[in-house]
Amino acid sequence: MTRQQVTGLLVFYPRIGDEVKMCTEMLRDMEDDWGVGGATPIDGIPHGNGLSNPTAIDGGMLAQYGAGDVMREIESHITYLQTLQIEMFREFKLLPFYQKQVIYYYYLSGKRWVWIAGKLSYSRNQCIAFRDRGIEALRRAFEANPNIKPLEENYSRTS
Repeated sequence: MTRQQVTGLLVFYPRIGDEVKMCTEMLRDMEDDWGVGGATPIDGIPHGNGLSNPTAIDGGMLAQYGAGDVMREIESHITYLQTLQIEMFREFKLLPFYQKQVIYYYYLSGKRWVWIAGKLSYSRNQCIAFRDRGIEALRRAFEANPNIKPLEENYSRTS
């Protein structure tokens, strides 16, 4: 894992909860739209032949668009994100205090170097050195952890 991939993960870390929430809402919307949550009550009245029955139409569309596969993919993505968040936190909390503080303030809180240096009572260059050592330690730890994988390109963007 490269330094850039580690920083991409750190920048993404605060947004993991929002990503999980969005994916959960997408999954809930798909379940509502496709009616895959349970059985449809039958009233005993014939509904004709073909696909005039709304349940048959939904079933045909569900099969046609592969919504079940998409839903399983979303569920696995949610699981991956939750595991990623837990594993990143486990590795992050093992850093020495000042490395952890600098990385937290710089990547997770978005603070500037002048603010960080003033808060920790170290020079800007010392804080940058703490960050560099912390990123290197996280790079090795993330590389050794099988549950932490580099993000795809679209997740590592900051916008």
